[in-house]
Order: sequence, then C-alpha cells, then structure tokens
Amino acid sequence: MNSSEAYLKWNREEFIAYVMSYAARIDVDHSVEERRMIRDYCSFSNYQSIQKEIKKDSDIEALHKIEAYARHHELTLLDQDLVLTEVRKMFEFNEEHSAMEEGILAMLKKLFP
Repeated sequence: MNSSEAYLKWNREEFIAYVMSYAARIDVDHSVEERRMIRDYCSFSNYQSIQKEIKKDSDIEALHKIEAYARHHELTLLDQDLVLTEVRKMFEFNEEHSAMEEGILAMLKKLFP
C-alpha cells in the first residue's frame, strides 16, 4: 500500500466522515449542522485531515476512494446501511431533498460491493 492509498487505513468512523463530507459538498453551502454531524464521527484533527483530503479530491477520486475502501474492508450490508443512513440523516437537515442528493445516495449504493 503506497502513501496515495493511506485512506485504506481509515477506521470506520473516518470513512463515514469522508463519505458524509463528499455527500455534503453536493450543496454549495454546508450548514453548521452538517459540519457538526460530520465532526461527530471522528476526532477534530482527523476531521481537519478529512476536510483537507475531500477538498483536494475530484469527484472521480472521491468515488474511487469510497469504492476501494468498501472493497478493501469488505463492508457488510450493515456497514453499508449505516453509511447510507448517516448520509440520509444529514440530508434531512435541509427542508427538502434535492434531486442531486437523491442521486448521490443512489450512486453510493452502487459503489458498495
């Protein structure tokens, strides 16, 4: 595993925080509540590191990392459901689900093995 694959060493909480951060960026304006929910998944220093990572990643890179992590760690259906549930909860803080948010959820489902 080279340094560009360091994300494969994330723990489950860091992975969920990364996925939530990716999903949250679909909205141009991140709410305070969305940021708080993401921070709740990992330490503050890990949160900062994940935010730096997600900002530098293109959509393709982020999706590749999510898919590769899921395959490498052989996420169970329960793990996959937890990730999707947390993303849904975060989206529910908005008064309405956008088509883009629903699209992100559908795409995430397809990435999981």
